[in-house]
Amino acid sequence: LNLDKLQSLITVMFKPEPAELDKNYQMLIYEEGQEDAKRGTKRKNVTFFGDSGANKKDSPARTLALWCFSCSVALRQLEKLGVHSLIITSGTLSPIEGTAEAFGVPFPVILENKHVIDVKKQLWGGVLTTGPEGAVLDASFAQRNEPAYIKSLGLMVQRLSASVPDGLLLAFHSYSQKENMLKAWRQNGIIEAITSSKPVFDEPRSNAEMQHMMEGYNRALSRKDLPAGTVGGAILAAVCRGKLCEGIDFTDRQCRMVIMVGIPYPNRNDLRVILKQSFLDSRGSDGD
Repeated sequence: LNLDKLQSLITVMFKPEPAELDKNYQMLIYEEGQEDAKRGTKRKNVTFFGDSGANKKDSPARTLALWCFSCSVALRQLEKLGVHSLIITSGTLSPIEGTAEAFGVPFPVILENKHVIDVKKQLWGGVLTTGPEGAVLDASFAQRNEPAYIKSLGLMVQRLSASVPDGLLLAFHSYSQKENMLKAWRQNGIIEAITSSKPVFDEPRSNAEMQHMMEGYNRALSRKDLPAGTVGGAILAAVCRGKLCEGIDFTDRQCRMVIMVGIPYPNRNDLRVILKQSFLDSRGSDGD
């Protein structure tokens, strides 16, 4: 399997022109221990010939990576194959000017439609800076494990779930943040107050459990025999850039409200993010 990957890497390296390779690809070697991978810490950039820990059995494995940072490489290959028509559709192509430039091939026909709803009447967005008891809702890395923040966030979710009908999507930055928060709410009893209004369904890590979980979520939404004084529905605890937030279209009663816990910025210390920023800077996109 490793030889197959090496063969694919070499094929990619020698297929384009040297100038094209330098322009769109970045090669590096990094090492990442098992514990680092679990904690989500940044990868360490190393040199291939360095001897630091190279002969130790417990030393982390080194990975040779060749990353392409431009979709124009694939699109130009399609263009060379004589593809007659190519339609790209998405709800997240805006701003369209920068996206079209990144494609690297001309798109003579561009269509932008308005949203299907009246955003002035059917959509509301806001930032909640404090919880019901006045504690600051600060989801930064330094504060997100503070007991006061965990309690305040739980109370806020409980109050919203008691008043918002149907489905409520609770989106966390990562699986670990979601799991830690739900665990803390179980320990301090807040989860019982939340589930008294809506049952909570937890996004699983594996695809095998996803269908079963979604079936239970949809059954809870269609439940008719609601306890007195409740609005019904269910809560779906999910992860930004995960299987649910990115791969499923929640329509109508499946999602009446989204609670975003913090801002899902990528890890700025991740080597892929650092190299992507460097790639954009080299193309004159510094600050975009």
